Amino acid sequence: MMFGGMVMHLASFGDAEMQVRYSMASAFLLAVSTFSLPFTLQEATRYMLGFALVTLVIGLWPNPIAPEMLAQHIVMLALIGGGTWSLLHRIRGYNAQSFLYELRERCSREGLEEHNRLLRELSDRAPLPGLPYRRRFERAFGELTAHAQGQGEEQGREWSGAALIMIDLDHFKTLNDTHGHVVGDECLRLVAAALETQAGHTNGVCARFGGEEFVVASCHRSFDEAAAYAESIRESVAQITVPSRRLGHAKVTASLGVAFAPLERAEDYMTLVEFADEALYCAKEGGRNRAEFI
Repeated sequence: MMFGGMVMHLASFGDAEMQVRYSMASAFLLAVSTFSLPFTLQEATRYMLGFALVTLVIGLWPNPIAPEMLAQHIVMLALIGGGTWSLLHRIRGYNAQSFLYELRERCSREGLEEHNRLLRELSDRAPLPGLPYRRRFERAFGELTAHAQGQGEEQGREWSGAALIMIDLDHFKTLNDTHGHVVGDECLRLVAAALETQAGHTNGVCARFGGEEFVVASCHRSFDEAAAYAESIRESVAQITVPSRRLGHAKVTASLGVAFAPLERAEDYMTLVEFADEALYCAKEGGRNRAEFI
């Protein structure tokens, strides 16, 4: 506004031709400044009206411009100002529309990513017992050992190693044949719930390994602590009673194979699985409903 007033003040000292040029200059100054400044439409409207008022007052005082030149200046401001406001209104509308499209696209993309995450989670979990599959367990096991190493360094907690426990339900096929598959499915759900509870006590992870086999992993301060943890898992499974319409109830036990390794060597997941599987075989050969350790 100040520059527009100065232009009109200078125009008042010139001849008619100079006044026309300066009037055009002030009108173009209005257009350029309106586009350059970050105005909203309401602010731009107030600015343009204020600009016109200031230049009009300067044209009347202290050195008045001829009335016909002043009228021409007002018409020029109205034409250029009106065109500028109309163009600004359209640009702001396009910007708002573009923002809404971008916002909708971002929301759609975030929604799609959330759906994909849920699909990955569902594909990682076995529908019957509700535990992750072994492929998800493998990733979780790596995260568990890495977190335990970092936690030990940051908090001074002395984790001795990681235990990988293979669990196989004893005589599960016989249970299915005797009590029916409905009882067998319920047995798997109850065992899965018991294992999740046990894993939660040590911030461990568990998964269905296949068929009636499960796997649990956790970090411990000593081998004895890991052995006691495996025994608590065996006892929790042995306490499960499954309702049965045929015989009233069904009992289930489990054989466990435990592989224990220092954290720096626990990253070799497949080797631990092989050792735990070998220990599980020994537990079955040794009479079942027991835990064997390697």
